[in-house]
Amino acid sequence: MTLGKKASAKEADCTHYKFILFVAGQESNSALARQNLQCLCQDHLPGRHTIEIIDVFLNLDAAFKHNILITPTLIKVAPDPPATVFGNLSSVQTVMASLRI
Repeated sequence: MTLGKKASAKEADCTHYKFILFVAGQESNSALARQNLQCLCQDHLPGRHTIEIIDVFLNLDAAFKHNILITPTLIKVAPDPPATVFGNLSSVQTVMASLRI
């Protein structure tokens, strides 16, 4: 039984996370969300993450496609289950818990 737990922990260490961050240009909360997400990923998911940043001012169709009504909005696309977090992502522990990291 111990071996199964170790394998699960090892699999978790190899999990790749994919995020989409919707921002509104260089607005202060959007800039802060970019910075906070980069720091979170570097500190907790080094080499195991992909971040796509979509500026809703430049790509309104993507915002409509994902039902984005406010920015910044972060969507965890992978692994399942998907999760969404709103705001500048300044509370690392809250963001990690919401994203199930």
